[in-house]
Amino acid sequence: MTSLRYELHFKVYGNNFEVYKVDEKTIKGNLSEQYITDLSNNSFIKYWCYPNPKDEDGDKKEICDLLVLFKNYCIIFQIKDIKTYDNYERFEAKAITPGISQLNGAERKLFTLDRDIFIKHPDREKELFQKAKYNKIIRILIIMNEDLEHRKWIAENKFKETIHILDKLSFEKIITELDTITDFSRYFFDKEQFIQKCENISIFGSEIDLLASYLNSARSFSQFETVKSDQLILSIEGSWDEYIHSKAYHSKKEADKSSYFVDYLVRDYLLNLPDGEKFAKELFSLDRLERRAFSDKYFDFISKIDISQKNYVGKRIMPFNDTTFILFYVSSDCPDEITFYLMELLSNSYTIWNNYKNSITVV
Repeated sequence: MTSLRYELHFKVYGNNFEVYKVDEKTIKGNLSEQYITDLSNNSFIKYWCYPNPKDEDGDKKEICDLLVLFKNYCIIFQIKDIKTYDNYERFEAKAITPGISQLNGAERKLFTLDRDIFIKHPDREKELFQKAKYNKIIRILIIMNEDLEHRKWIAENKFKETIHILDKLSFEKIITELDTITDFSRYFFDKEQFIQKCENISIFGSEIDLLASYLNSARSFSQFETVKSDQLILSIEGSWDEYIHSKAYHSKKEADKSSYFVDYLVRDYLLNLPDGEKFAKELFSLDRLERRAFSDKYFDFISKIDISQKNYVGKRIMPFNDTTFILFYVSSDCPDEITFYLMELLSNSYTIWNNYKNSITVV
């Protein structure tokens, strides 16, 4: 006989309250969704994570379990918490098929309806989902209580768009190892392109073994793409354990420590400023290696400032991709109007000197 556990929950309305039951399945689902949201908040910053977004001005229904929106990235998560099935067909019917259907439904509502969709972040007022803004979409189905090492971990929807299927362990490792939205997204886009190029591929190993192979090859799958064969067989089992016990892995972790200054700067300072979001987005677009370079240059710049010198002006120019960051320091005896004039002059002068190659300059 199947037994279900129930919890009593209360809703309070002034002096009145309502009691309602929540079954074990719902409790497990809520805990799983909270677990994934917490991991995502830590890596992507809560500011850009929307847990359980609803169609606020429409049918009020939940769109997906987690939505991450950052610049032109849209990451849609669906989470399934089910018991393990020895029979794969049953597992697919209970977890994979409905999960893919839910992801398809979320994307359809967000991007194809002929009406505006409003969603709400827990810490802000409702906002318009600007579907034209997002041209990089990642679809992720997470199976909480399942080891997918020998099961399907990639699928396609009816439009031949890739859906990534991860188990709990794989998601933990990926989001911990690739803990910037740029690194995280780049891995999945590179994986999609790799899989699409290989029509017949058999992989012996897990998702995190594939991740280790990718990281060991300078974040590329090109070492596999050079193999000329109608049937590509990858035997990568054990690659993850080998990777995390390597000297290179531990050296990288040590070198990366300074890079978390950028995460701190965004989370605890910039996002609390009235216009800090624009600067925060540019900094948060940097991958982990770029954040390390930014932090090291920042602290080197600070260490060379002579605070005892009057009318002191210092600058450091740091181009990254299509964004240039300019660090600018003036001594406290410099009038504000002179400071702002110098900042504008420096920004405009660099833009002209660089022949407008970088689309964004941040001072």
